[in-house]
Amino acid sequence: MLSKERTFQVIGTNVFHEWFPLGVSIDLVEGDVSIVTDAVRAQIKRFTGSEEIEEFECHPTDWNALYRSVNSFTNVPTKFFCIPTKSRWTALWTNCFLCDGYDSLCYCLTSQHGLRTIHWKASDTPSMFQPGSTFCHRMIGSDGTLLERTVHCSQQDSKWEFHEIGAPLPEEDLSLYKTKLKKDRFSERIAIELLERLGAEPRNELFYDFSRPVRLIERRGYPDTIACENFDYIRMRVGQHKLLAGH
Repeated sequence: MLSKERTFQVIGTNVFHEWFPLGVSIDLVEGDVSIVTDAVRAQIKRFTGSEEIEEFECHPTDWNALYRSVNSFTNVPTKFFCIPTKSRWTALWTNCFLCDGYDSLCYCLTSQHGLRTIHWKASDTPSMFQPGSTFCHRMIGSDGTLLERTVHCSQQDSKWEFHEIGAPLPEEDLSLYKTKLKKDRFSERIAIELLERLGAEPRNELFYDFSRPVRLIERRGYPDTIACENFDYIRMRVGQHKLLAGH
């Protein structure tokens, strides 16, 4: 694992900065990419019924190439990328222009397929939403029950809200949640450091293994009620939010 100094230098200068806010959320699923892809495909078919689904192997050399391959972004995900990493985790990213991950899919991957998942998003600056960080860890316990741990901190106009639900993980620093200012209890940096202690560095390009194929599951017959936009639209929305926030 890279040092914190190296990791946070990367956050400010790498592809996730250049393509902000696409990397605000990159969900994590424990397991080999082939196992995760099978589970994701099964759930997408369950969600969409008889809609046509296609699966491809892609060979992007890095995140920059992967992002450039996506021409349209939708309000409901229509493209699901299962990305190998150099760890026990598989990264899961979609083309949703809200850039907020896919929490309900993570829930189903755990509850229906028994896969450990982490849904998270983190940004200290306005993105498609107001600033804030969310972390939701799910796994199946030894007695077969679904165990969920959620930590959430976000700006709600002039106020900040913070809450935590479920039994804490050993990797958490609970002392931080007593910080006087709510916005400092679970910042972007704190969220990323927690992911590192769980063996994941999703904001570090070296975490990913692009020598292996990326699996793409794509909805082909989705209804025309789903809104489609390009990356310029996302950047325009982020600019509006930053202007309103005085950034």
